[in-house]
Amino acid sequence: MEKEFLKLFESMKKAADVAACPKVSPNGAEVSRCVDALKKLGSFPINKHLLESTKVGQRLLPLIKKHPNEKIRSMASKLRQKWKTLYIRELTREKKNSSSTDQKAKCDQYKAIKVFKIRLPSGEVLVRVF
Repeated sequence: MEKEFLKLFESMKKAADVAACPKVSPNGAEVSRCVDALKKLGSFPINKHLLESTKVGQRLLPLIKKHPNEKIRSMASKLRQKWKTLYIRELTREKKNSSSTDQKAKCDQYKAIKVFKIRLPSGEVLVRVF
């Protein structure tokens, strides 16, 4: 799945590079190819792991900031925002799941601890933890 995703991303990037040439029409074939590839990337089943391993969110930044074609900049920006939202949602879900598991483990750990206070005749308090 990762290879297919990267192949599609690379084809989009190549089309975007060609579309950035001054001789290419703003509505030319390369612009259409790039926009189509961006749409396909948007519908590709993606997850947090794939975004992290491929770093495609970061690799979209030059298109968003510097590409001369407004349509490509806009589509790339929407796609990055979609991925960012998905990434944050999955990250939040993971943290929520791990924190509830951690708290349950802590509770179980404290259930096993017993504390005994023993007062000695000298007035000292001796604490035993079992």
